[in-house]
Amino acid sequence: MLIDFHANPGSRSPEEFAAAVEAAGLDAVVVTLPNTTKKLEAYLDALEDAEILAFGGVELTLDRGALVFVPRVLDDAFLDARWSPKEARPWALDEALKLLAGFQGALLAGHPYVREGRSPLGDRIYTIKGLKGIETRIGRGLVTRDRLADTAADARGWVKLGSSGGEPDQLGAAMTVLLADVDEQDDLVDALAPDVCFPL
Repeated sequence: MLIDFHANPGSRSPEEFAAAVEAAGLDAVVVTLPNTTKKLEAYLDALEDAEILAFGGVELTLDRGALVFVPRVLDDAFLDARWSPKEARPWALDEALKLLAGFQGALLAGHPYVREGRSPLGDRIYTIKGLKGIETRIGRGLVTRDRLADTAADARGWVKLGSSGGEPDQLGAAMTVLLADVDEQDDLVDALAPDVCFPL
């Protein structure tokens, strides 16, 4: 299966997003709206109608970089949680981790060494506890930065992921080959392992 773990619809409608995912050649996506889950179910429904396997998540935009969280269960506690900071600013890393501590699921990180519109996590990636995987390929041809991400993943035993990096116009630029049959959120969380996921 070809999956994008960090797929942001941007300004697309649910139907437009489903068409874009199909055009990108993806079999599945984790829909990750930045700092909100308010329209998540509409996007998941549109993807299901298009016969594309869809999972829900959320992106927490940090002051440097971004975290992606994939819950084990898409329940009301997750969907109704306040995912935006109280003030009009990005999340501080410690605040984001404190919020996520109340949920079960997989914690992932955006590419730690890519600068596109925001400062990257950089070597702070090594300080984050509880990470299951990080983006090491986002399809921008940044080989040196990708190797730095590989080094971090290898050092910590994190799963290496390919994705669009939460950039709406980059769907299909990179993805993850997932060597597992998954249908539910908890199956996807359990499938995140280095010998099952391969960035492409």
